[in-house]
Amino acid sequence: MAKSAAKVKATAKPNAKRVPKTEIVVAKIVLSDEALRLLTADEQNLFILLSVAANELSALARIITAAGHGSVKKEINDDFTTSQYLTLIKVYAGKIHECWRLLQRRYYSTRISLYWDVKVGNECRANLDFLKRYFGASGNIVSTLRNEFAFHYTDRDVQSSMKRLIDDSSHVYVGAYCKHIRLYWAGEVAFHNHLFSSIEYTTGKKPKEVHDEVAMMGGILASVLDDLLWSIIVKITELQQNRMYTDFCVVNPTRSLKTSTIPLFVDPFEYAEEQKALRRSLRKRQSDLSRLDKLEDARGSSLDRYLQILARRKIKL
Repeated sequence: MAKSAAKVKATAKPNAKRVPKTEIVVAKIVLSDEALRLLTADEQNLFILLSVAANELSALARIITAAGHGSVKKEINDDFTTSQYLTLIKVYAGKIHECWRLLQRRYYSTRISLYWDVKVGNECRANLDFLKRYFGASGNIVSTLRNEFAFHYTDRDVQSSMKRLIDDSSHVYVGAYCKHIRLYWAGEVAFHNHLFSSIEYTTGKKPKEVHDEVAMMGGILASVLDDLLWSIIVKITELQQNRMYTDFCVVNPTRSLKTSTIPLFVDPFEYAEEQKALRRSLRKRQSDLSRLDKLEDARGSSLDRYLQILARRKIKL
C-alpha cells in the first residue's frame, strides 16, 4: 500500500469506529528521524526502553492466554499445560516488577516525570500513584513472585511441601526416545504447593486471587506504558509539524484459542530443521518470482500470460 501523508490530531489515537467489529485496523505510523533526535537524551532513553518493556508485556500476555488453554483433555496434556502456564505467569510477574523498576530509574530518578506528569491524562497519573503505593508496600505479590519464584529460586526450606503431594501428582514424564520431552511433575506440584501456601500464609490470598492480582497489575502497567509512549509520540508529531506518515491495514482477530495454543510436544531440533527448510523454500520462491517479474517486464506481456507462466512453473500465489 502506498504511503500517504495525513494530518493527525496530536491529542487522539487512531480509531477504528467505521470498521466492522470482525476486523481490526492497524496504523503504521512513520516517525521522523530528525524529530526523534530532537527529543532530549532522557526522553530518547525512555522512549526506547518503554517500547521494549511494553512489547514484552504484550507478548507475554498473548502467550499466557494461549498457554492456559489446551485443546486436548488428557492428564498428560493438562499437566504440561499447567506447568507452562505457571512458568509464564511467574515470568510475567517478574517482568511487571522489572518494568516498575525501569520507571523508577528512567522516569522518576531522572526527574523527567516533572515534565511528563502534566502531559499525560488523569487516568495515567492515577495509575502511577497506585503503582507507587503497591510497590512501596512490603510483601506485595508481584515482587514476592519475582524475588523468590521467577527470576530467583527461594532459599527457604521447600521439602516440607512434599507431604502435601496427592497420589495422582507423584509422577514425572520422560519421552521414551525423545529426552527433550520431559516434565518433572512431582517436583513442580511440590514447589507450587510451597509457593501458594507461603503466599496464602503471609497475605491470606488464594491461588486464584494471586493470578487475578498479577493480571491486574500487568494491565495497569501496560496502560501506563501505552499512555507515556503515546504522549512521547504526540510530542514527536508536534516536532514534525503535526504530520504523521501512515500506512493502514486491516487484520482479522484470532477467534479460537485452539488454533493458537503453544505446542507441548515439539522436538526443538526437528523444528529448527523444518524452519530452515521453509526459509530455503521461501527464498527460492521469491527468487523465482523475481526472475519472472523481470522476464514479464521485458516482454511487456499481459496479466493472463503472466499467470500462465506461473502455472507452468507451479508457483502458487
